[in-house]
Amino acid sequence: MAFDPKQPYATNKFHSRGLFYNRKKYKVLSYPQHPAFPKPIDLWYKKEFYGRMDPYQNAIQIDPSSLVEIESEKADEPVLVMNFVAEAFDDFREYMTAATFQGKVKNPKTTYYDLQPIFGWKSIDIDYSEYMNKIYVAFVESFMGERRNDEKLVSFESFLRLFPHFLNRICPAFVFTKSAFILSKYCSPMSSGLMIELAHERHDDDKIKYDEFIKDENFYFFLKSAQRFGFVVDKNAPWRIVADLGSQAMQGYMENSGTNLETVLLQTAVSAYSAVTVPTVNNLSQSPDEDEDWSDAPAPEEDENGVLWDASSGIKPESIYMYPPYKEVYLEDISEMKWHLMKFYNDFAKARPQARVWKVTPRCSNSGVTNNNIFKTIHKRMLISEIDENRLDEMYWLRYYAWTRVKELERPWTQMTFERLMKTARQLNKYQNAEAALSFLNRRLRGPHPKILSLTKTAIGDRINEVLTTQPIMLF
Repeated sequence: MAFDPKQPYATNKFHSRGLFYNRKKYKVLSYPQHPAFPKPIDLWYKKEFYGRMDPYQNAIQIDPSSLVEIESEKADEPVLVMNFVAEAFDDFREYMTAATFQGKVKNPKTTYYDLQPIFGWKSIDIDYSEYMNKIYVAFVESFMGERRNDEKLVSFESFLRLFPHFLNRICPAFVFTKSAFILSKYCSPMSSGLMIELAHERHDDDKIKYDEFIKDENFYFFLKSAQRFGFVVDKNAPWRIVADLGSQAMQGYMENSGTNLETVLLQTAVSAYSAVTVPTVNNLSQSPDEDEDWSDAPAPEEDENGVLWDASSGIKPESIYMYPPYKEVYLEDISEMKWHLMKFYNDFAKARPQARVWKVTPRCSNSGVTNNNIFKTIHKRMLISEIDENRLDEMYWLRYYAWTRVKELERPWTQMTFERLMKTARQLNKYQNAEAALSFLNRRLRGPHPKILSLTKTAIGDRINEVLTTQPIMLF
């Protein structure tokens, strides 16, 4: 067999050097770079949050009522996607079937011969619930396995004081809020409802991607045909097609489906071909330490055709699309967090209903020798059915939530910055409502982080920000 310089071999079992070399080979050489080939979407390095984040960097979740089932002879469970995606796929499959009878698709053993979807939409709620179960196990077996922590947990309120210490250990490698989960590696991109997988293959195996799909003689025809119906192929999973919301073909299906389109956004913000790269979580930081305008962002303006556009971006769209129905998850983050915190506590209290607290007190004997008396007190951990909103009011939860998000996003904030934000949030909560305060905190927690200029001629690390952030932000 002739040597193929484009042949990749990477899997997650490779050591770091071999993995880096082979991943780069696949990225640069293995996948076709010829201009004639339709450009793929890169969900690993450029568009990792496609369909899970809006252009304002909010984690989003689609409305399940907009999902419909696609017929499949190979799927083990129903394949669900957005209604307009299903319509586009049906036309695409019909086109490929006709092409097969015309002899344009060769080799009946290929995946592209008879398009049968295997996987579609994945429920964020189910995945998040399973993920939180794993977090709970880590909390119980690791953190609460330490005697000093078990002694401190005697009630729900003491649990709330103790739990941030656990979050301090696991964040940002692991997250807790639903918004952070959706924009993490633990949430499947299939949750967008915009993607369909046509095969069941390992996503880490570059050799299978290259041998079974990219080298397939029908691959080019498949790419061009998918493009006709508003789909692009995932570069790192050639068996996955993705609805390109920026394509005119897909926009036509969105309009024809009668989807309840909620808002008008710039095409360049989410198009699979867009040069605009959706930022990663670590790049979504923003420091409000600098003097800045704390007012709301400018409202969208209208052009001569009545099309909304973001005036602050400096970009005026020539063509636009409407985003499918979704909800901004941060609006429900606090209620989700409260529910999981109460569940964590109740599950732990059921498993370990008694807290043994040991207290040591010194005692002087007649001979002048000091001895210690050791007392054991047993506290019963009481289950709770609801949270006392009088003792734990809205500002308590806004502060708890803001602190958690700071840890998840690794914000380089000082205690002074944090307290200033909470002061503003408190005023908004008092004079407007809790949603206004939450929206304010959400805006402060997102956005690009400003560059920190070195105070010396050569950057040697001695920067004011590093000195100010040596102490962790305190919640209580």
